[in-house]
Amino acid sequence: MTMIETKNCMQKISIAFLLTLLSCELYDNRLLISNNSNSDICVLTFYDSVPDLNNLNNTEYYLEDKIKNKESRREKVAGTNGWLHFFEASRNGKINIFIINADSLKIVGDIGSLLKDRRYKLLMFSKEDLDENSWHVIVK
Repeated sequence: MTMIETKNCMQKISIAFLLTLLSCELYDNRLLISNNSNSDICVLTFYDSVPDLNNLNNTEYYLEDKIKNKESRREKVAGTNGWLHFFEASRNGKINIFIINADSLKIVGDIGSLLKDRRYKLLMFSKEDLDENSWHVIVK
C-alpha cells in the first residue's frame, strides 16, 4: 500500500468511526412498561411519590403518548445512564411511576386534576426491584 492509499484508508476509517459516534443513542431506554390492564394508560414518572404538578406536559401530550391495552413501550430519559441518575435524584431512591386511565383523562380533560384528586395508580421501584425483573414493569 502506498502512502496515499494508506492516508485514504485512514480517512475512511476515521469518517466511519465519527459517524458511528454521532449515531449513538443518548437516551437510556431500558425501562419497558407493558399494559396488561383492561384500558389504555398514560404513564408519568416523577422523582417523588407526590406528583410535581408544575412539571406536567399538556393533556393532549399524554393522550397521544398513551400505552394501549396489551401493548408495551420503552420509557426513556436523557443520558446513557439516565435511569441510574434518576435514582440518585429521586427523593425516595425509587422510580415513581404514575398510571392514569386514558379514558378518565379524556373525560376530565386535565391531567393535573386527576393527579390532585389522586385518581392514579402509583408504582414505586428501587433499582434492585427493576434489576430483578429485567427492567420490565407490567401494569395490571
